[in-house]
Amino acid sequence: MQVGDLVRFKDISSRCQNGNRMFPEMDGRVGVVLSMHPCPSGNPMVITDLERRYLPGLTARGFNERYYEVVNASR
Repeated sequence: MQVGDLVRFKDISSRCQNGNRMFPEMDGRVGVVLSMHPCPSGNPMVITDLERRYLPGLTARGFNERYYEVVNASR
């Protein structure tokens, strides 16, 4: 995965008390990787245009790369 790739978000978060996952508004949506960075614990984090559209409070944080699958590599 690299900047410019098209990726599909897959909500692998734990289920809430109501039975839904934490990010249903993004599940299955396709976005573009804008940047990548390691979090303090060293896990690779990915920021896409999806966070800007659906979760504006998380724009600088991103998600662990495990939440995404590459749909179309930009290579």
